[in-house]
Amino acid sequence: MDRQLERELRQIFDGIFIYSRESYSLGGHRVEVPPAPAEDPAAPAAKSRQPAPFVTSLQMMLYEHCYCRSFDPPLRGETLSPNGKSGDLLPKLSAANKTAERWDYGWRVAQFTANGMVYATKGGQSRIFSVGHLLSLDHPGSTPQPGGLVCALLAREDIISQPGFYCVQPQLSPSQDDHYSFIRFYWHITPEIAPTLVTEVTERCNRYGVPYSFKCLRYPAAYTRADAAVLYVGRRYLFLVLQLVEEIYQVVKDGLESRVPLFSKALGPGLGAAEDPASAGESFGLARCRAMAEAVWNAYGKRMQSEKARLAELAAAFTNNGWDLDKPHLSMGTEDPFPEHFCDRHYGNAASGFAK
Repeated sequence: MDRQLERELRQIFDGIFIYSRESYSLGGHRVEVPPAPAEDPAAPAAKSRQPAPFVTSLQMMLYEHCYCRSFDPPLRGETLSPNGKSGDLLPKLSAANKTAERWDYGWRVAQFTANGMVYATKGGQSRIFSVGHLLSLDHPGSTPQPGGLVCALLAREDIISQPGFYCVQPQLSPSQDDHYSFIRFYWHITPEIAPTLVTEVTERCNRYGVPYSFKCLRYPAAYTRADAAVLYVGRRYLFLVLQLVEEIYQVVKDGLESRVPLFSKALGPGLGAAEDPASAGESFGLARCRAMAEAVWNAYGKRMQSEKARLAELAAAFTNNGWDLDKPHLSMGTEDPFPEHFCDRHYGNAASGFAK
């Protein structure tokens, strides 16, 4: 295991104390665990797959205070959430976005989602639309139906689906396979450099026809996270995207803070990377924080609260998920796709002036 990661994990595990199954503290802040939901006797199998309320509670606390931020006890306990009290970057982010909005023929409705959105495909592309952004070609003037051909409005941005974030819509949408193999690039940007990053990502990725997904925080006060901006690309495009990312990094690096998200691979100060977690319904950070919470819970079940016992349980949790603590940014036993020379150019050499 990387020594810096081990130091961070030991500090975090040392900062957790369990009083009971219903109460624990993280960094001196005491948390009461909400009661488990009522049991459904008709679905025992589904119930058995649900994590213990303790695990879910600790998972979210670890994500909020340890994954995307440096663990800095004592914690005050307030929720660190995006808000608009310090201003709104939306006008600048929107102006910086180089994606062109347009109507596009040839899309086919695959299905309607539970919240009334429409999942549609075109060739290898897949995308979620609101009904108002689709025109039925089979029955003009009527609501599109599953299997029907439509003309789709390809918007350039999305500020609805993820509150507090500005989401870029690309010129070319990722395929379903791309979504399952997304590589994440985490940018620890400041509010001042965010519009520049939006411009660099949209200009370069759109120019080379790279399907991608990108989001960054909308409100300046929320820029306390090591994952303030995230670029997602399918693994099949990684060779090209690594070159683009390095070019972008040279432009924005002076506007980045140094920390990267816990468990991600540091490609340079403020730039981290990780594979898709291969964990249904969870982001990379939530999946890793769940493993940490399970480690603490399992050690407690064995009447142990030492950091050593928790580290041992974390190693077991990683193994059970098909992960490796020596390469925690990877999933399912894959080879490391990030070349060492990329890191070497930005860490610990005279040319860069950085120290890892």
